[in-house]
Amino acid sequence: MSNPTLSIVIPCYNEESNIAQIIHRFDQLASQLPSFELLFVDDGSKDKTVEQIQNYKNSSHAYNIRLLRLSRNFGHQLALLAGMRNSIGEICITIDADMQDPPEVIPAMIKAWKEGHDVVLGQRNDRAKDTWFKRTSAVIFYRIMTVLARGDFPANVGDFRLVSKKVLDVLRSLPEQSPYWRGIVVWVGFKRTFVEYSRAERFSGETKYPFIKMVTFALDALFSFSKKPLLFVTYSGFALCVVGAIFLLTYISLKVTGYAFVPGWTSIISLVMFIGGFQILCLGVIGQYIGRIYEQVLGRPQVLHYPAEDVHQARR
Repeated sequence: MSNPTLSIVIPCYNEESNIAQIIHRFDQLASQLPSFELLFVDDGSKDKTVEQIQNYKNSSHAYNIRLLRLSRNFGHQLALLAGMRNSIGEICITIDADMQDPPEVIPAMIKAWKEGHDVVLGQRNDRAKDTWFKRTSAVIFYRIMTVLARGDFPANVGDFRLVSKKVLDVLRSLPEQSPYWRGIVVWVGFKRTFVEYSRAERFSGETKYPFIKMVTFALDALFSFSKKPLLFVTYSGFALCVVGAIFLLTYISLKVTGYAFVPGWTSIISLVMFIGGFQILCLGVIGQYIGRIYEQVLGRPQVLHYPAEDVHQARR
């Protein structure tokens, strides 16, 4: 059987309750799509996600179902990379397993690709179903990225996207250890457009991005696309030096003119703690960049997986 036109990459981590819904949605959609494959990337699931996918081995579908198992949990972004590297379609679409991003939008994405766009980004037209905290943090995050990062980062765009073969080849070749695909896809350029949609609530299961992972994800985005935190550290350190020099000159002037000073233990300790804390903060920012350099220098594979397994080959 010849390679499909479209590869749909679906990273999965403990998504056993969503697999049946995914298959059902794509069964309903199959007649509207060109030849395609579903490539499930199991990111070290501890539940029955793999077994659920394998249950469809003997089912009859108008498309291929393939399974790629990672050797452990590498994280969502590296699971996407593994899926893109192992996809065989002419174009590739990435979509999450929670079905918040509707597969029914895919025909519109393919239409935009046929019109000459190499990148088609799914863009949410509202965040009404998100919590207040998630909406607020998203607004703050996109504003920070707009100010600090290099490039035009569109708001309300996640990992639901279509990329053409030439863009896919570029993404596959990147050696980054902590890829932030939402930024990288914008950074590579090429002709792009958007398809708006309403995001649904998670079909089943729990979010795989709790608060700590969200913060880590945001830091990966910032440190991958901006050197401005280092400039902030430099300018702030210079400003503190100037303030310290002014304070010292003022003290000497007052001492020479005869003004008496009562030693101020509290003020001295407060100043020392402030400067010490700021130095530690600066070292932390610098350490983030050094840590990423260290990961790159090690040259380890970004992700490891079992040999690719075809779960089901469709018969047409």
